[in-house]
Amino acid sequence: MCWGGRVLAYFPTHPCPSCVRTSVHAVLVAMACWFAGGCGPRIPTPSGEEAILATEGLTKEELPLTCGVLEGYWQEADRFFDDTQKWYGSTVVIAWTSSELVLATNQHCLGLSDLAEGDMFTDGIPEIRHYRLTVRFGRKKVPVRYMAVPEHRSADVALLTVDASGLSKGEDYVVAPVLTSSRGLSIGSEVAAVGNPLDPLAFERTVTFGRVSAIRAYIPRLRIIQHDGLVNPGNSGGPLFVNTEDGWFCVGVNFAHAGTGTGISMAYHLWDALRLKYPWVSADAAGAADVIQAVFGREVKLDQ
Repeated sequence: MCWGGRVLAYFPTHPCPSCVRTSVHAVLVAMACWFAGGCGPRIPTPSGEEAILATEGLTKEELPLTCGVLEGYWQEADRFFDDTQKWYGSTVVIAWTSSELVLATNQHCLGLSDLAEGDMFTDGIPEIRHYRLTVRFGRKKVPVRYMAVPEHRSADVALLTVDASGLSKGEDYVVAPVLTSSRGLSIGSEVAAVGNPLDPLAFERTVTFGRVSAIRAYIPRLRIIQHDGLVNPGNSGGPLFVNTEDGWFCVGVNFAHAGTGTGISMAYHLWDALRLKYPWVSADAAGAADVIQAVFGREVKLDQ
């Protein structure tokens, strides 16, 4: 599926034997496949490199550094006055290449559903003037270069890439190892939610703890993890970790809660989500228009 001719890559699933090559990169990919107990999706990036997944579990102290503050802004041109919106959410670093990081978040953290409705009181066709996303890691802020929303419209997940050249691993960020099998995840498992609730300046990289309450089927090949860890507005897109005998692994992306104090929070199973197809588009007005047309079926114009 091509969104306005700007699709750069998909996420295909390949059998492990075909990916065994005599290179360090291939060894790392094979290790990831072995850890999963089978084959799984690779993550090609817009640059053409395959992103590498971390395989070593984290300590509890490392969990906050996996999360960044996702900030967004769009401007929609109108005849009398322009509509604008600013927002923030959470995101998690899940893979890397030689020059960029791959992050996971929620689709609703991209601000596109509101932008699609931005011109409902005139001709009903949004005219996008500006659209941008940035990710803040502590005191450092970097622009999002590309974004990818899955073809399945019911999946509220998304992937992003940022330039890693100005960031220091271990100081600005830590790559979250993705749990690539069901081992270590069950009802009662200890989990930790990381995010930027309420005020991203005051409560950046907050960690809360809980237990898995249920693992539920959502759509084909995508499960939802219900847990009782506390999450609040601003936590959306942040990681959910599970404590295993080998350390903490990222098992989900938080996206909803049933209300303050209810003890009902929801996260998409991340390894399931990575098996969906994701077309990459540029994280700008043109890319936003492509996603809105493809996902929401809305006609869009560019005002540039």
